[in-house]
Amino acid sequence: MNSPLNLEQAAYARDALAKAIYGRTFSWLVSKINKSLAYKGTDMYSLGNASVLGLLDIYGFEVFQHNR
Repeated sequence: MNSPLNLEQAAYARDALAKAIYGRTFSWLVSKINKSLAYKGTDMYSLGNASVLGLLDIYGFEVFQHNR
């Protein structure tokens, strides 16, 4: 397989693709969870039965050299 990219450019393109896939997958998952937890009652202001899920995605945490 031939590529017009050098090794550094190919690594950058690979990382950019991985981040884009991760970002879209994360957004899709959050959307699905929000829809499944959405309050379906008639009274919008009654939150007694509402479900809440806290989700934290720490940007840069995967760079372990900076997180030791």
